[in-house]
Amino acid sequence: MIVKQKEKILEEYIISRNLHIMNVESEQSTFKSRRGSSNVDLTIVNNQLLNVLKHWEISAEESCSDHNIMKFDLRQDTYHKSEYSYTGRRYIVTDRNLK
Repeated sequence: MIVKQKEKILEEYIISRNLHIMNVESEQSTFKSRRGSSNVDLTIVNNQLLNVLKHWEISAEESCSDHNIMKFDLRQDTYHKSEYSYTGRRYIVTDRNLK
């Protein structure tokens, strides 16, 4: 009964904040242990991410946890003239940080 109350509170919160659950039905579960499996992990997004989050899936890759890896793409439909593919360390440096 407590679980149902928590589910209802979470559902009401998601609706009241205009959020969306991106999980899709799958044969895989997000959590698996010796005692069973379930879909306890959620990917929750706002309206801005709703249009750019694509290809959500539960990965079959092995993880170091009893929770499975959830994968998705973040895409923008706008065309960018240049690509930035630097894979090293990045630092945000502004005048404020130098004082």
